[in-house]
Amino acid sequence: MKGSAGVRAALALFVVVVLVLVALALPRVRDFEAFLSGFWVGDPAFLREAGLSELYLYLAPAEEGGGRRRRQGYLVLGGDDRVLSNQGIELSYADAGGRAWSALKGGASAAASASYRIKGVSVGYDEEAAMPESLDLVLDTTRGALVLHSGGKAWLKAYKDNENSAWANAAFLSTSPPAPPPGPAAPI
Repeated sequence: MKGSAGVRAALALFVVVVLVLVALALPRVRDFEAFLSGFWVGDPAFLREAGLSELYLYLAPAEEGGGRRRRQGYLVLGGDDRVLSNQGIELSYADAGGRAWSALKGGASAAASASYRIKGVSVGYDEEAAMPESLDLVLDTTRGALVLHSGGKAWLKAYKDNENSAWANAAFLSTSPPAPPPGPAAPI
């Protein structure tokens, strides 16, 4: 009887630890998922290195279904005075599991806890593929940076444009788009 009480206590402790980890991970996953939605602009150093003049990416809020999350989006790539890609895309990746672990890694370390990784992101294109159809995603909320990479090569490096993200997300979620974001004042 003494041994079974010890096993029960160990099992109870294990269950409590798992529940605490889940309780810690879920809000962080939601925060990362919310941050991923929005308007992204190409990193200037990456643009120069890749021979691009512009890179714009919009990622809509995630939709769930069939054990995967899907995000509609739009990708614009330009270089050498021509448009290389101007098309709708869809990102698709596995629900929860690995994302929860990614959100928990690093514990109290601010730098590690601000980084979020999703492996095996499928990318669907409306037209010709601009990047590989399977990529890994790294999101750094401290720097507002997004990287899509595969096989040691970065295919996209961008920074979040918060002002335009708020407007774009509101427009995506609304049946009547909001007024455009404020721009420079018109000359008098």
